[in-house]
Amino acid sequence: LFGLVLYSCTSKKTELILLGTVHQPIQNFTPDSLYDILVKIKPDLILAEVDSSFFTEEFKFNKTWDSNENIATIKYMENFEVDIRPYEFTGRNEYRMKIGARPTDSKATAMLDSLYKSNELDPEGKKV
Repeated sequence: LFGLVLYSCTSKKTELILLGTVHQPIQNFTPDSLYDILVKIKPDLILAEVDSSFFTEEFKFNKTWDSNENIATIKYMENFEVDIRPYEFTGRNEYRMKIGARPTDSKATAMLDSLYKSNELDPEGKKV
């Protein structure tokens, strides 16, 4: 799950919106649907759930990747004036891998598939 924090500075009260997303496109949630949400919200600031190593000193992305959040945020930056900032500590991914805390979806899927193929799941698990 990836999070975007959107902050709007206008003459009205300050509003903070926390928007949780899925990283990869699925049938009902794509970079375009996230972009449409950003257009409706009109944030002045987007905090992206990545560390500072993903940004230049001017807070432009120095890395891009095929995620809903990155594609939608870049498209929004191209069409609207908005500040983007990281809100993770530098080296987060490396640290999480080092301590064994980084989720590995592909490993989990492979393990579940292995249990299914070897007929080791209970009847309820097989339904999933």
